[in-house]
Amino acid sequence: ATVASSNAIPVIVDIDDTLCLDPDAVENAITKRTKAIVPVHMRGAPAQMDAIMDVANKKGIPVVEDVAQAGGGCFEGKRLGSIGMMGCFSFDYYKVIVSGEGGFLTTDDQWLYTRAQSWHDCAACWRPDRFAKERREGELFCGENYRMSELEGAVALAQIRKADAMLAGYRRAKKRIKETIEDFPGMEYRRLTDPEGDTAICLVMLLPDAETTRKAIEAMKAEGVPVGGIYDSKVRDWHIYKYWEHIIDKKTVAPDGLPWSAVPAEELPAYSRQMCPRTLDLLSRAAMLDINYNFNDEDCEAIATGINKVLRSLLG
Repeated sequence: ATVASSNAIPVIVDIDDTLCLDPDAVENAITKRTKAIVPVHMRGAPAQMDAIMDVANKKGIPVVEDVAQAGGGCFEGKRLGSIGMMGCFSFDYYKVIVSGEGGFLTTDDQWLYTRAQSWHDCAACWRPDRFAKERREGELFCGENYRMSELEGAVALAQIRKADAMLAGYRRAKKRIKETIEDFPGMEYRRLTDPEGDTAICLVMLLPDAETTRKAIEAMKAEGVPVGGIYDSKVRDWHIYKYWEHIIDKKTVAPDGLPWSAVPAEELPAYSRQMCPRTLDLLSRAAMLDINYNFNDEDCEAIATGINKVLRSLLG
C-alpha cells in the first residue's frame, strides 16, 4: 500500500521455502520499469540476501530491506538493514523490539538520509538550513508527518539497548524446543539462509498438506502450544497478498486512477489471488510456533512435548 500511495506500482512475486522472497522469481519479474527490490525478512529470519543482491547489482536496481519482523538479525555477519541501500524497521507490538509504535530506517547514503528526514517530518525541516534554497534538485518537496512520539522514542531506545539480551533468550528457547522435538516423516523445518543470523522469534514446521496442518494446529493449541497458521485466524492476515484487494483490484483514492492509470494496461502486473501458487502452498502447510524470550526450560519442555504428542498421532 505504501508503494501504491507513493504513485509507484507494486509487483508481487513468490516466496520460497525460506518464507522470504525467491531470488529467481525476483529476477524473472524485473522490467524496464523496476525501481527497487524490497525483500522482507519474514518471521525473524533473513532472506537470501546474497542471491538477491547479486540480482540487484547485475540489474543496477537498489534494494530496500524490510526488517520489521527481524530487528537484530544478521546475514553472513552483516546486520539486516545494512546490506541494501536502506533498511526499514518497525517497533509495534508484534515485532522483535517493541515501543508501541514507530520505527526507524538505516542507510549510509547522506542524500537518502536527508530526504527521509524531510519526508517523515513535514518536509525541509532537517536540511542544514531549512530556509535556504535547495542545494540540489529533489531536496525540497512536500513531505508527510510520521514522527514517533517522544515517549515511544524513549521506550525504543531502551529496548534497543536490551535487544541482544532478548535475542539470546529467543535463540536459547528455540534451540531447546527444536532439540526436544522428535523427527517425524513428512515434517520439515523452514529453510534458514543463515541459522546464526535468525532472530529465533518463530519456529516454522512445514507439514505434508494443508489438511494435516489444519488438524495439527488445532490439536497443538489444545495442548497449550502457542502455534498458529493461516487457518486459525479470525481476521484477514494482511501479510498474505491474496487479501490485498486494494492492490489486486487496483483500487485508488481519487478518480484519476493513479498509480495504475499512469502505465499502459499491457505493462501492468497481472494480479490475481492465485498468482503466487508456491506462496499459498507453503503457507497452507506452515505451523508457526511463536517463541518468547522468557521461556524457561520447563516451558520449552512442555511445548515440545505437546508438539511431539500431536505429530506422533498425525504423522506416526
